[in-house]
Amino acid sequence: MCARFPRDARFGDSRDAKSDSFARELGSRNSRGPAWGEAYVGPMPSSVYPPRTLAAMLGLTVALMLGSARPARSQSGDAPRNLKVLPADLSRDSIVKIMRFTVASGLGVTCSYCHGAPGVPFDSIDFASDERQTKRTAREMMRMVSRINGELLPAITTRGTPPIEVQCITCHRGAPRPLMLEDTLGTVIARFGVDSALATYERIKQRYTGRFAYDFGQRSLNTLAARLLEQNRLADARRVLELDIREHPEAWDPAFQLGQVYESLGEKDLAIAQYRRVLTLLPTHAATKRRLEALTGRAP
Repeated sequence: MCARFPRDARFGDSRDAKSDSFARELGSRNSRGPAWGEAYVGPMPSSVYPPRTLAAMLGLTVALMLGSARPARSQSGDAPRNLKVLPADLSRDSIVKIMRFTVASGLGVTCSYCHGAPGVPFDSIDFASDERQTKRTAREMMRMVSRINGELLPAITTRGTPPIEVQCITCHRGAPRPLMLEDTLGTVIARFGVDSALATYERIKQRYTGRFAYDFGQRSLNTLAARLLEQNRLADARRVLELDIREHPEAWDPAFQLGQVYESLGEKDLAIAQYRRVLTLLPTHAATKRRLEALTGRAP
C-alpha cells in the first residue's frame, strides 16, 4: 500500500534550501518519487515472493513462486504494452505484483517514480511510455540483475540452498539510489559544505532510523572523516568526528582520530582531553599513551 505524508511531518522546515534540494535529488530526504509527495510503505519482497522471483520474471526460471502457481498469462484486453525485459505475455496483475513487491518495494518508491510526472493523476499515467529516464534506467537495472543471477552467480558453487540471488533491494535497501551514507554526505560536503552535510545527516537519520537503507553506526562517519583527512580537509573532518562522538559516545576510535585532528589544528588542550577520553574507554591503547606523554611531558 502507499501512504501519503505531510510534506514536513517527518523532517520539519528546512533551514538549508540548497542541501534540502540536493538531499531530495539523492533520494535521501524521503523516497517520494518525482513530486516528492508519496513514500512506499509495504512488505518487503520476500513477504510476497521468495528471493528467486525476480530472476523468474526475467526469464531465468518459469515459476512465480506464489505457492506452485505459474505467473498468469495475459488475456485479451488486459495485456500490458511495451514490455522489453519481462515476458511479453504476462498478465497485468502479474506485472503489477512484480513492480510493486520487487521493484517499488526494493527502491522505497511508488509507481510514479518511474512512470509518473509531476501533476499527472495516477489514473492518467501512460505506463507504456518510455519518456521517463527513470523507467529506462530501471530496464537496464533489470537486465543487470538477470545477467548476475543467470550468468555470473551460477559460477559460484557455494551459494547455499536455495542459492543466493540478487534483487533490487539487495543494493538499494529501500532507497532510490544505492548510496552509502558516507557517499551521500561526502557529495553534499563537496557541493555545499560541511554544515549542509550535517543537516542532511539529521534529515536522513530521522527518515531512515530503524530501516536498513543507511548504516548509522560509527563506521559511516569514521569512513567519511578518514576520506576528508586524506584530502587534508582538517576542519571538515573535525566537524564530522565531533558528530561521530556525539552519536557514539562509547566509541574510542573517533575520539583518537579527533585528538589527532586537534593536534594538527594546534588545539593542544582539546587534543589532550580527547586522548584522555580514549583511555577511559580503552585504557590499554598504546598510541594514545604516547601522544599524551608527548603533549604533557609525563606518562599518563
